Amino acid sequence: MMERAANCLCKGREWKEAALLFRDAVVPRQPARAAECFEEGGLWSAAAASWASLGTPVGRDRALECCTQGRDWDQGISLVKGWLAALPSGGAQPGGGSDARQSLQIKLESFAKRAARGCLKRIEEGRGGSKKELHDYVRLLSTDSALLFFQRSVSSYPHQLCAKQVLSKIFTRRFKLVDEELQLHLEMKNFARAADMYAKRGDTAQAVEIYCQSGAWDEANSSAT
Repeated sequence: MMERAANCLCKGREWKEAALLFRDAVVPRQPARAAECFEEGGLWSAAAASWASLGTPVGRDRALECCTQGRDWDQGISLVKGWLAALPSGGAQPGGGSDARQSLQIKLESFAKRAARGCLKRIEEGRGGSKKELHDYVRLLSTDSALLFFQRSVSSYPHQLCAKQVLSKIFTRRFKLVDEELQLHLEMKNFARAADMYAKRGDTAQAVEIYCQSGAWDEANSSAT
C-alpha cells in the first residue's frame, strides 16, 4: 500500500513526499529510491544522507556527488570523516584498508579545498566566514596541498586586503614561510610589521629602509645605530 502511494506521488512529481514514504514508511525500507526522489526534487542534503545510509561504495560515491551538486562541502567532509573513522586501523584488511583510506583521504582533501575556497571568498566579500573556520578546513589538507592552496589563493586575490591578512596569519605561520609573509606585509603596506621582521632576521639596512617608508623614524634611527 505505502509503496503504491509512493509510486503515485512520483508520477505526480511530488518528490519530497514520495522520498519520505520510501525512506520511512515502505516495508522494507527503500533508501535508494528515496535518494533518487530527493535528487529529483533538488533536495541534495537529504539525498546524500539517504545514499550514505546504504553503506556501500556506490552509495558513498552517490552521496558525495549529491554534496557536490548541492555545494554542501561541510556535509561531504562530515561524511568522509565518519567513513575514515570506521575503517579498520593498521594495514590493508578485508573490507577496508590502506587503499580505501587513501581513496577517502583524497576525497576529504577535495571537499576541504572547495570548502576553504568558499570560506575565503565569503570572508573577502563580507558575507560571513571566519579565520577559525578557514583554519579548520586547512588542517584537513596535507602539507603539499595546503601550500598549493596558499599559493593559488594569493594569486587569486592580488589586491584584496582581507584575504591576504587571513592567508598570512594561517599559512605563513603554519609553514614558517618567512619570505612569503614578508611579501604579503609589503603588499598590504604593513610596513611596520615587515620592518620588524627584517630587523629580527638581522637585515638592518632593509629594516631601516622599510621603517622610513612607514614614517617610523625613531625605529629607523634605533635600528641604524
